[in-house]
Amino acid sequence: MGMVRGDHRHRRLLAVDVEGPWWLDGGHLRRTDLQPADGAIITGFRTMLAALLAGVVAALGLWYTHRNHVLARRQFEETLAQFEHMRHKDRQEVEIARDGQATKRYVEAVQLLASEKLTARLGGIYALERIMRDSEKDHGTIVEVLAAFIRQNAPALPDEAAVSSEYPVRVDGTRQHVREDTQAALSVLGRRPRRTQHDVIDLSRTCLRRADLSRAQLRGANLAHSQLEHADLSGAQLSDADLCEARLEHARLTGAGLERARLERARLEHADLSVANLERARLREAHCAHATFAHAQLARADFGKAHGEHADFTDADVEGANFVQAHLDGAHLGGAVGNPVLWLPGGGDREHAGHVPEQGGESPALSAALGCVGRSGRGGARFSGFGPWPLRPRAPRPPFCQPSTRTGKESRP
Repeated sequence: MGMVRGDHRHRRLLAVDVEGPWWLDGGHLRRTDLQPADGAIITGFRTMLAALLAGVVAALGLWYTHRNHVLARRQFEETLAQFEHMRHKDRQEVEIARDGQATKRYVEAVQLLASEKLTARLGGIYALERIMRDSEKDHGTIVEVLAAFIRQNAPALPDEAAVSSEYPVRVDGTRQHVREDTQAALSVLGRRPRRTQHDVIDLSRTCLRRADLSRAQLRGANLAHSQLEHADLSGAQLSDADLCEARLEHARLTGAGLERARLERARLEHADLSVANLERARLREAHCAHATFAHAQLARADFGKAHGEHADFTDADVEGANFVQAHLDGAHLGGAVGNPVLWLPGGGDREHAGHVPEQGGESPALSAALGCVGRSGRGGARFSGFGPWPLRPRAPRPPFCQPSTRTGKESRP
């Protein structure tokens, strides 16, 4: 049957090829005694028929190619989707395995913290640091664990013991620092990676005497009621930290960042805060006798009712700082820059405070600033017996270009 159908198609095509010219233009073609003009018409028809057949074949080829391309693309997309699914599944399995390993490492490290051997505890602390750096989701938990370890192993001593106790003396005659494992935990917390989350370190009511916290990242940390005598906090970042009633006698805080820090009633006797940034810090009723604030940034800091006897404020920036009812007997304020608040008329609040005039005037604040011995008044800072304070306003920044008075041209400062 297939051969018969093929034979019929071939005959039809042959008939179209032979009889086609007469079907289209039979009125002008002869069937016998053909002339050259008739041959040209027949040849043109057959050429047209061949071109049509070639176009049909080309169109069928293009359609077939497009169909195969669409099928191949669809198959590729399905394969790619399967690959992405397998990749996502593999990634999930890897994360699950990684989390399992991290959990196992975390449990082992925490168990090492409870060991009686110092080397084991140190290994646990540094293992937690490695986990904290590798796993961002465990960052906050490890910070809390290390802070709890410090609070448990270095609790604050009672007031009597804090005053009377001495540091143990080593064989070489030097004073002993905090425990080695406690210092290691402090170092790990101080150099922890900075993440987007805000982790508040709770080290309140701890005894960290002579601890090394230089350049530690302790923004917003809670160090209230902590004992930090002789501690090294140079270059530490303590902005927004809570240091209320902390003991910082003889502590080294040079270059520390203490912006907006709370230091109410803190003990800062003989502490070194030179070149520190204490902008908007709160030091009300703080004990700062013999402390050093040389070249420090004290703009808008609150020293209300603070005890700063014999403190050194040389070249400090005290613009807008509040010294109302502060005790500054014997304080050295030479070269201090700015316009601090020294006097409250009639003991009023700070909103009605009077500033030191730049020149002239007979206000009690100015008289005190100029060094009047034994002069103090209601609502004002107490000054007596300190060196002269050549208070000067903050110098404005010179403009980049200034017009010359002689030539009218621009001159650079």
